[in-house]
Amino acid sequence: MSLNFLEPDKVPIDMGGTQTGIHVTAYKNLLRYLGLDDEIKIIDINQQLAKPSEEVLKFLNIDTRYVIPFQNIELKEVKPGYIGYKDIWGVTRGDKKDKKEILYFDIIENPLASAKVNDLDYYDWPNPNDDKLFEYTKNEAKKIKEISDYAVVSKTIGVIFEACWKMRGMENFLMDLLTDRPFAEKMLDIMTQYQVDYCEGYLKAAGKYLDVIFTGDDLGMQNGSIISPKIYRELIKPRQKIVFDKIHSLTEAKICYHTCGSVLDFIDDFIEIGIDFLNPVQTSALNMEPDILKSRFKNRIGFWGGGVDSQKIFPFGNKEDVVKDVKGRLRTFMPGGGFVFNSIHSIQPDVPPENIVAAFKTANEFGIY
Repeated sequence: MSLNFLEPDKVPIDMGGTQTGIHVTAYKNLLRYLGLDDEIKIIDINQQLAKPSEEVLKFLNIDTRYVIPFQNIELKEVKPGYIGYKDIWGVTRGDKKDKKEILYFDIIENPLASAKVNDLDYYDWPNPNDDKLFEYTKNEAKKIKEISDYAVVSKTIGVIFEACWKMRGMENFLMDLLTDRPFAEKMLDIMTQYQVDYCEGYLKAAGKYLDVIFTGDDLGMQNGSIISPKIYRELIKPRQKIVFDKIHSLTEAKICYHTCGSVLDFIDDFIEIGIDFLNPVQTSALNMEPDILKSRFKNRIGFWGGGVDSQKIFPFGNKEDVVKDVKGRLRTFMPGGGFVFNSIHSIQPDVPPENIVAAFKTANEFGIY
């Protein structure tokens, strides 16, 4: 009901994905706080996100279940002093191996940093037909559908802009958009076709069992956008529409689009190309206040996240601060449906477990229509 801008009995509550999940350190602290035990399973090695156990999800009264395979990647020395791995795109990720705790695996080498436009024809692009993953997703999604009434949510698919700059390097690719259009457009076209083919295989296998498709491309920073709306509308938006049209043609699931930062100037564009929900709703960024978003876009796009200030209050406030913040956001975002509660982006390592419990407990108690 909430996904269709109707008021259900209570606000749906989410946690456990790769954009709205929980860091393994925060998860371990939460387990200790609750007196629970769980085998730690990683669903996103780069962000070090854990898969919450069914016991934890039920304790927090979570209404979503994600279909994301575990990542069991062998780490090795990727350059002197650094441990990490190389992903399917050829992007090398790692961190200094002498650290007491590695919190994230950041990009340390971009495979196309020095490439010219003709080099793109000879690059070893990954195969979009991942039949093993498609079969896993189909089986898991079908199982959840058959034994529960939870909303079944996909992993993140269909990423274009972000996938390009990770291979090229952000500074290089932003310059390409302005000074080397042939390179930028060719790379964007290759990535768009890959995502169309991948989404087709993924959704032909599992689309009828999924309620929400997560996609995204970060376009915002704290005080503005990464690229101008003009560049976005010329180069990124038309290609995103191709991917999202393909998704909508293969499933009745809603599309939830992830972008951090200040993106007010793009939201009308998102609506035009078929995006149903915005995530993580970074309300601490410029022009992203909850009342502005709700009043301007009510019933045109939903908000998935935005439930607690993750920059200051969640990690550094006390339980009373968290409760007050969550109540205020519920009052703003709840009316008329179109709201799924979660924190703003994934729960980070420094968030105290008592604050995590307070946020979700408050959403359960006060998110009643």
